[in-house]
Amino acid sequence: MNLDYYKDFRKKLHQNAELAFEEVNTKKIILEHFAKFDNYKIIEFGKASFCLIIDSEIEGKTILFRTELDALPIVEINDFAHKSLNPNVSHKCGHDGHITIVSALASKILEEGLEKGKVIFLFQSAEETGEGAVDILKYEEFTSMQIDYCFALHNIPGYPKSSIINKEGVFSSASTGYIVKLFGKTSHAAEPENGYNPALAISKIINISNSLINIDIKSDDFTLITPIQINMGSEAFGTSAGYGEVKFTLRAYSNEVLQELIKNMESEISKICSIEKLEYKIEFKEYFFANNNDKESNDIIVDSANSMNINLITKEIPFKWSEDFGAISSRYKGAMFGLGSGEDCPALHNPDYDFPDDIIETGVNMFYEIYKRVIN
Repeated sequence: MNLDYYKDFRKKLHQNAELAFEEVNTKKIILEHFAKFDNYKIIEFGKASFCLIIDSEIEGKTILFRTELDALPIVEINDFAHKSLNPNVSHKCGHDGHITIVSALASKILEEGLEKGKVIFLFQSAEETGEGAVDILKYEEFTSMQIDYCFALHNIPGYPKSSIINKEGVFSSASTGYIVKLFGKTSHAAEPENGYNPALAISKIINISNSLINIDIKSDDFTLITPIQINMGSEAFGTSAGYGEVKFTLRAYSNEVLQELIKNMESEISKICSIEKLEYKIEFKEYFFANNNDKESNDIIVDSANSMNINLITKEIPFKWSEDFGAISSRYKGAMFGLGSGEDCPALHNPDYDFPDDIIETGVNMFYEIYKRVIN
């Protein structure tokens, strides 16, 4: 593998960072990279997502490797030469590095040839919003592929470079954006009794949310409700507001526990609104399924890392953050693992983060070892 080439490839992707469902230039860069090959098939899904398929046409296992395409609406504060060229958009989660790893893996297999089975490389839009994987699963062209195993990785700052982080069962949490819209009645600020102001209801909802959570991270019933934003009224000092909304992120280790939390939250909101004489409406955004690693797939990750003498770290508890690969691993046998990006690496989603190029090779080698074990 020409590591210098892939470092440059990654930096080109970084410069062309694009938001969810808009990754058309990112897709173009990737397809240009594969133009020198002809022994593959492309299936497109929407504006930017696509699968690159290598099919031996000889009976065997079908394995899928997924990477994400989108960047984040974050202003980059780094001043290196490959800084994002798109204002207010930058790769602050390392998807440029993940794309590079999967592209290098696909190129390696294309160069060697596939003896049996099929390998699918999913280049997926909109991971950051939780919409991309769910969108892919709407396409019959994808769901009809009869996938035996699916794998993905995510770089993780705070862990030694090129270490592999694994966990059987839940790897990352389920979560959803939760918007509560409160409809009251506007009145004169001197006569608030003539209206229904949502301020007290908002205060009660925030307070009651703290009684619904379980912040014991070692518990299977771990839940967290994080207030995100409050909107109410306007800068009109003669008016008592008649509308307000409060936004939360709800999360749990499992899809089932998250659904129970959602149910309990609405029950309390209903009671509060009844007392405060308000109508309410609840909306959801950015829903992420819990990411479940089945035992067999996780064992393949463990065996692959051990066979290459890679530093293997087994987590006892799931990550609290979410990843939309959970929608895919909920449907197909598979697993995600972490790739350490350095103990001193800036945190994900921070404006000074940049994917460390020196972990690309480990990512490719891990995926390649997993591929060989499944196909053979």
